[in-house]
Amino acid sequence: TRWGEELVTRGELGAQSPYALDTLTLPETNPWNAWIRTSALDFFEDGRAAVSTYGGDVWIVSGIDADLGELRWKRFAAGLFEPMGLRIVDGLILVTCRDRIVRLHDTDGNGEADFQIGRAHV
Repeated sequence: TRWGEELVTRGELGAQSPYALDTLTLPETNPWNAWIRTSALDFFEDGRAAVSTYGGDVWIVSGIDADLGELRWKRFAAGLFEPMGLRIVDGLILVTCRDRIVRLHDTDGNGEADFQIGRAHV
């Protein structure tokens, strides 16, 4: 894998009532010095989230549960051109970038995108 390690953060539960705003703490300090400014997110059926950043990354976040005690961040893709939207369809991550729409595939099952299909905007 290219970005083998997972990064661990701890979330914060919101205390407001009747509406609570929970915080998923970002892995701002990371081995790649990636600037993490989130741009979009969506959820897999199993509760994990996919999060894109303006810098061109897509991260998979697991551990989103009732206490947010251990959020595990795995870098899934990098090098996209300013992703602004993200949607999970049939388990695949589709990202709307500034230059195209990209569908990311993990063909070898290692937790990282290794194949993409993109269509340029016309």
